Amino acid sequence: MSVRSFLVALIAGVLLLNACASDPFAEQQGVGDRYMAEKKWDAAISAYQKVLTIDPKSSSANNRLALAYNNRGWSLNQNEKWDAAIADFDSALKYSKNIALVYNNRGFAYDNKGQLVLANAYILLNNGDEKSALKEIDVAIGLFSQAIDNLKQASVLDSGLKEIKVNLANSYNDRGHAYNLKREWNNAIPDLDNAISLNSNLARAFNNRCWAYNGKTVWDNAIPDCTRAIELDPKMELAYNNRGWAYHEINKYNEALDDLNKAITLNSKLTVAYINRAITYFYLSNRELSIKDCQTVLNMTRHPELVSAATELSQLAQSLSK
Repeated sequence: MSVRSFLVALIAGVLLLNACASDPFAEQQGVGDRYMAEKKWDAAISAYQKVLTIDPKSSSANNRLALAYNNRGWSLNQNEKWDAAIADFDSALKYSKNIALVYNNRGFAYDNKGQLVLANAYILLNNGDEKSALKEIDVAIGLFSQAIDNLKQASVLDSGLKEIKVNLANSYNDRGHAYNLKREWNNAIPDLDNAISLNSNLARAFNNRCWAYNGKTVWDNAIPDCTRAIELDPKMELAYNNRGWAYHEINKYNEALDDLNKAITLNSKLTVAYINRAITYFYLSNRELSIKDCQTVLNMTRHPELVSAATELSQLAQSLSK
C-alpha cells in the first residue's frame, strides 16, 4: 500500500459520524470529518480544535486532529517544505503518539532536510571551505540520526508498512554517506550494512560501502560492492570511480583506467575521477595525460584535498618529463 493510499484509508477510517447525530460534539466533529474527506487540512484542524474545547479528553477528536496535522505535514513534505512539515508532525504527536505514519513522515522530512545540508557541504568543499563543510556534515549526521530514530519508532508501531522499511534503508545509507565524508569508515560501514539488510537493491548503499572499504584499504570487499552497485545501476558513475580506484590499488591499472574512463563518460564533471585517472596515467607512464587530467581538476574545483593532490602530481610528472 502506498503512502497516499494509506492516507486515504486513514481518512476514510475517521468518518465515523452518525448522520443523525445532533449533539454539538458530534456535529463539530462531523464538520472536521467532511473537511478531511475534502483534503482541506487547515479547516479540518480548526474544526477538530473546536471539538476539543467541548471535550478536551476525547480520544476520537485527539486522533482526528493528529491525522489532520499529519496529512497537512505530508502535503508540506511533497512541496519540500521540510521545517514546516516537521512542525506539523510534532503537533500531530502531541495529540496521538501511536500513529506509525506520523513517525514515518517525520523521518522522511528529517532525512530530506539532511540531504539539503549535505549538498551544501559539498558546495563548501568545492569552494575550499573545509572547516565549514565539516560543520555542515555534522549537522547532516544529526538530522539523519533523527530520521532513523523516527523510522525505527514507526517500525515498532507498524512493521508491515513498506514505506517505513524503504525510508529507513535510505536514511541509514545517507548517514553512512555522511560518515564517509568525514572518513569515519567504522561508523559508515555498520550503517551501510543496515541499509543493505533493509533493501538489498539499494545501489547507493553498495557504492557507499565500497567507498568505505576503499578507505579502510579492504580492496577484496570494495570491488564486489562496487560491482554490485553497477549491476543495480549501470549508470552510477561514482561506483565506476570507486571500483577504478580499488583496481588501481591492487595494481590492475588497465582495469582501473577502463572504469575511470567510464565514470568520466557518464559524468564529465566528476572531479574525483579525473584525479584518480591522473594517478593511474602516471603509473602507466603516460605523464602527458596525467598532467592534462591534473589541470582539469585544478580548473574544476578548489577542494583542498583534490587541489593538493593535482598540484603535487602535476609537478612530479612535469619534473620527470624533462
